[in-house]
Amino acid sequence: MKKRIALLVGSPGPRDLRLARMAASARYEIKVFFCRRRQEDQQWQVGELRYPAVFLRNWAPSGWYGCRLISDVNPGIWRALSEFRPGAVVIHGFATVTCLVAVLWARCHRVPFLLRGDSNYLDEADPSRRRNGLRRRFLRWLVRRAAAFLSVGKLNHQFWAAYGADARRIFFVPYAVDTDYFREQADIWRARRAEIRAEKGWTQDYVLLYVGRLVRKKRVDVLIATMQKLERTRKDIRLLIVGDGVEYTPLAEQARGLGNVHFLGFRDLPDLPQYYAIADAFVLPSEIEPWGIVVAEALACGLPVIATRKVGAAWDLIQDGKNGYVVPENDAAALAVAIDRACKSNSLASGDREFQGGVADWGIDSYVQGLHAALDYCLPDSG
Repeated sequence: MKKRIALLVGSPGPRDLRLARMAASARYEIKVFFCRRRQEDQQWQVGELRYPAVFLRNWAPSGWYGCRLISDVNPGIWRALSEFRPGAVVIHGFATVTCLVAVLWARCHRVPFLLRGDSNYLDEADPSRRRNGLRRRFLRWLVRRAAAFLSVGKLNHQFWAAYGADARRIFFVPYAVDTDYFREQADIWRARRAEIRAEKGWTQDYVLLYVGRLVRKKRVDVLIATMQKLERTRKDIRLLIVGDGVEYTPLAEQARGLGNVHFLGFRDLPDLPQYYAIADAFVLPSEIEPWGIVVAEALACGLPVIATRKVGAAWDLIQDGKNGYVVPENDAAALAVAIDRACKSNSLASGDREFQGGVADWGIDSYVQGLHAALDYCLPDSG
């Protein structure tokens, strides 16, 4: 008989093939409980869900989205879990009212709970977090009571370990990228790269790509400042910015007069392989990025990646000088040097199959295998 597993998740994402694959498990019956139907800043289309799911009523006003603790207030999670009667609860996050209610439910019903989050160990170095003694005490209390931890990468593993998690209870359950899809689609689009560039009038020898939200922490302003520096000495580089957000207007104003920066607006997931394929390198200049799934997508498409050291995925996927470069955050001069090196390097030619192979452990199968391993550990009689 299958063990029932409840997964508490914020909202549906554009990359939820992993949940559909878990729903097909021969060992576990899952049900996903969403705190909200969509994010406040969501532009992507989710499509039909291919797994059992329940949308809980969220009592938090829309203006509270993004606020710690009160971002999600779903008191109905208690009743929903009681009715489903799971053998284990997988909780995505730990810093909302709903997550805390789910933890209390699991404790009261003596059901193991597993914690999943993308918290980055380097982010803990932030002075405000170091001074927050209440947060540190809460995390230590929570870690002592969790049955297992689902790590998305090295820095996330270090985060849990820093708060007392035993290494035996930390399981690698990565952000899942449909690597086969990105690889195959990029190969198709790459064959038309010269044609597409000519049609768009992108005549520069090197095309850089950024994909992501236009928000402060992504530091696209630093990337544009880097392009301003590079334009003085190099006229053969163009930057494509794919994304939208609250910083669009100031960023567009900053780039005014730069002929080598082009804003493409938001593009949904199915459109992304085209842009990865026609670019020569991918850049993620974030001042903090818990992980950064776009890094895995770019590498799966054969692109070298330049990212800051605060990007979690950089520690897992980038081999400095081989498939990209890692640079200090908020440093336009260092970023300019890395871009210049990438454009001059024959060993970082885009489309390299070695880059694509480096993200194999971030595929859907790795997610399912990791979650199965964690659940088998927590529910040993279910194997």
